[in-house]
Amino acid sequence: MLMTLTCQAPNAPDVGYLLGKHPDSVFSRPFSAGTAWVFYPEVTERQVTVALLTEIDPIGLVRGPAALTQLDQYVNDRPYVATSLTSVALRTAFGSALAGRCDARPDLLDTRFHWEVALPAVACDAGAEFITRIFAPLGYSVATTRLPLDARFPDWGDANLYRVTLTGAQTTQALLSHLYVLLPVLDNAKHYYVDTQEAEKLLAHGGAWLAAHPERDLITRRYLRYKRPLIQQANDALARLIAEVEVDVSGVLGVGDDTDAADAIASLDPSGLDQVNAAAAYVTPDAVTSGAPSTAAAEAATPTSAQATSVTAAPDATPADATPASAPGAPALDEEVTPEVTLHQQRLQAVMAAVRAVGARSLADLGCGEGQLLALALADRSLTRIFGMDVSSAALARARRRLHWETLPQAQRQRIELALGSLLYRDQRLAGFDAAALVEVIEHLDPPRLRAMEQVVFGHARPGRVIITTPNREYNVHWTQAGAEERLRHGDHRFEWTRAECQAWVERVASAYGYRGAQQELGDGAPDRPEIGSPSQLVIFDLAT
Repeated sequence: MLMTLTCQAPNAPDVGYLLGKHPDSVFSRPFSAGTAWVFYPEVTERQVTVALLTEIDPIGLVRGPAALTQLDQYVNDRPYVATSLTSVALRTAFGSALAGRCDARPDLLDTRFHWEVALPAVACDAGAEFITRIFAPLGYSVATTRLPLDARFPDWGDANLYRVTLTGAQTTQALLSHLYVLLPVLDNAKHYYVDTQEAEKLLAHGGAWLAAHPERDLITRRYLRYKRPLIQQANDALARLIAEVEVDVSGVLGVGDDTDAADAIASLDPSGLDQVNAAAAYVTPDAVTSGAPSTAAAEAATPTSAQATSVTAAPDATPADATPASAPGAPALDEEVTPEVTLHQQRLQAVMAAVRAVGARSLADLGCGEGQLLALALADRSLTRIFGMDVSSAALARARRRLHWETLPQAQRQRIELALGSLLYRDQRLAGFDAAALVEVIEHLDPPRLRAMEQVVFGHARPGRVIITTPNREYNVHWTQAGAEERLRHGDHRFEWTRAECQAWVERVASAYGYRGAQQELGDGAPDRPEIGSPSQLVIFDLAT
């Protein structure tokens, strides 16, 4: 992936001091996924173009840490688009500039140059408008062009890839920090494990400009991959940053009038005042409350606040808006804090409740993924036989880590088995179970292959109870920005059913294979949109006797 940074200034070649790269030389340095190259295609007294070429090794990428996080295939778009890999290459090539150091010309650190950044292919699952929402408040003019899946076959439609051009006046450090933080946010993915260090990187490179950004919460969630403890850690630190300079947040966002607040933020970063002013000019009343992601991102980020519709939630699930009367907005010091129950946790709890309801002694988790349901099943002593199967060896490796497989006591190890396999082929290992679960699995199958799955599960394995969860497509509008194209919740989903479509499928399968089928809604619906139902659907098939 080639990214170019064009600087216009009276003494434009001076930017080479800040970047630490001489215009007459070619720089190359390996990093975890390939090699970063820096060279200068254009050098004049008034304009300099710096090119960063990220050369990715696709085979090495899936064999390294990425194979255990995001990538399970040798063929993917990572070598060709701007992603978190580009951020790592950026830090590799311009580490000193990103950190705000320039020993040769420290006087240039506060200089704001006119920049034009050309990104030929940016991966963004949330659309062109989202790219503008993220960069425009920082003082950039944003131009985007959506790219086709294949220009030779226009009927295939457009990809979630965009040609992006950013123009604006920024210090060199501010420019690099914006790109470093926001490129993974646009892609909504990272090629490595996200831990506490990522929260620290976000704070180190986001700083004051992130604290003042109208989409701060959305940026934080996507950067940290919706991991609630890390998001809370980052938000607490950003809140302290604002408090330390006595900033009224409403004033920063342009809702109030607090010039001292803007000046205080600006004192933390040479370009901070311009970014705060840009944010205040850009933000609208709707933008303050909007910004929820429109796909699986929103589903993972938004906790549900009450019990699942038609399904009993865990007894310790507490409404998210319940706060102690003694301390509005915060729990009392001596009060136990109950974590909010996410939608996916509600799914898992509903499945386990359905397993226990029939007194099942054995459970097959088909498409077990990272092993979240397996961990709950292993903690249930009534289950004496547990089987987890997935088509992805990387997912099974994550499941083993979750279950602490290497140190699992022998008695526990005898109860559980993990296996590589597909739901599209008959497998004797699937026979003889009291219950089988397919949690968010069927929507990943191509519709023509559903019949093969039906024959394997309902015709061949024939467990006493089959429990399935799948998205309710009608609910997707709740997560879609106004005017934006409605999308499936995950890039790998092949379809998503409405409640009527799901009911029709349940009736057909139950009739064809001798089961009784029941469909329920799962998760909290939107209070102002009862007609769209709940975010998930729960289907239970019982073998007819």
